[in-house]
Order: sequence, then C-alpha cells, then structure tokens
Amino acid sequence: MRWLQLCAVAIVVLGLSVIPSSAEYSARLTVLGVQPNNPTSGVYEYIEMFWDQKAEPENLHVQWNAPGLKFATRPGVYGGVKLEPGAQESLAAAVRYAVQRTPQVRHSGTVTMIGTTYLPARQDGPSAGAALAVALIAVFKGHVVRGDVCLTETLEPDGRIGKVGAIPQKMQAAWAAGCHLILVPRYQILDNNWDLNHEALRIGIKVQEVETIDEAYTLMVTRRT
Repeated sequence: MRWLQLCAVAIVVLGLSVIPSSAEYSARLTVLGVQPNNPTSGVYEYIEMFWDQKAEPENLHVQWNAPGLKFATRPGVYGGVKLEPGAQESLAAAVRYAVQRTPQVRHSGTVTMIGTTYLPARQDGPSAGAALAVALIAVFKGHVVRGDVCLTETLEPDGRIGKVGAIPQKMQAAWAAGCHLILVPRYQILDNNWDLNHEALRIGIKVQEVETIDEAYTLMVTRRT
C-alpha cells in the first residue's frame, strides 16, 4: 500500500479554473462555517475535487488551489478560499484516513481541490475534516457525493466523529446552500446552548446525528448507476 506524503499538500495560485464535473473520479462538497468577521452568521463554500489517477507521482499528491480572485462577472463572488494551517492539518488527516479506508485503490497521481465561496472566506479550523474524508473516499471509489446533505463534524483518527461549535449558524448556511439534511455529531442535537430540533423546524431543514464516518458516508454518498 502506498502511503500519502503529507508534505504534498501544496498551495498553488491559479486563475479561474474549472474542474470537469462529469469526470468519474470527482466530487463537489458543501462545507459549512461561520463568517470570520461575524460569528453569529453562517457561511458555506463549495470544494471541487478531481483525481487524475495518473501513475505519477507514485505517492499521492494533494493540491489546494486558492486563487483569491473575484469573479469579474459576478461582484461579491470569490474564486478562491485560503487554506489556513489548522485546516491544512485537518485536510492531511482526512486524506490519510481516506487512503487507509481504500486499500484496494492505487493511490497515485494528483488530487486537485478548489474552494469557492460567495464571501471572502478561509478554511481555518478542523470542522470540515469528516466531510473531506467522506468526499475523498467517494472520489477514490468513483462514487457520488450528494448535494442535498451537509456534514459539520471533526474527524477522529479511528473514524469516529468529533464535536463542533456554532451548529445553529451552520444550519442556516446549509439551508442557504440548498441542503435538505444536515448531519451533526452524536449527542449534539441537545446542548446547553441550543436545541437543534427546534432550530431545524424553524429553518425548514432536517437534522440527524451520526457517530462515525461510515454512518455519514451511507447518508452522503450514492453509487453511480
């Protein structure tokens, strides 16, 4: 089995770039967060992934492309999301876990990721780790990530799902992104700070707890027909 070289997570500046959405080994993931300058408001972004499946480099290379440029045709829409050090560590852990969970796959070539958002944003925390792991496993298996299910959870080394904060704000962002179901960590629907069942009814979205990546994968991914 070929192990991922973690130093392969590179920051590359691009112009406007398009990932071929029809490619078999690609995925589009909705990631939830809060606005950096307004923690009471949720925000969502899309991460496009594409795996070229080439024989080189022999050890899988993961490339994050963050242009940081506005789309000229749509003021206020940004073409890149900056990946901060904390999020780089979370991404590296997600790739490592996805490689371990797909031992039948030859992990070579390059996985390219591009983050896009409608507000100036950056990935600076671990709350996307579980969602990234799900999407990467789907890419390696050639499965499809559903666009109507969102996940906000951290990734534990054994595949369990860890707690996150600001879930009510992220639920608002999930609804705005067109998700009908948001997956949250086990035992976080009821909290000292919120009742997510009440929040889900108010917003008009479903909420469900999950405990492992396997549970989340079953709800977020479908096989190609």
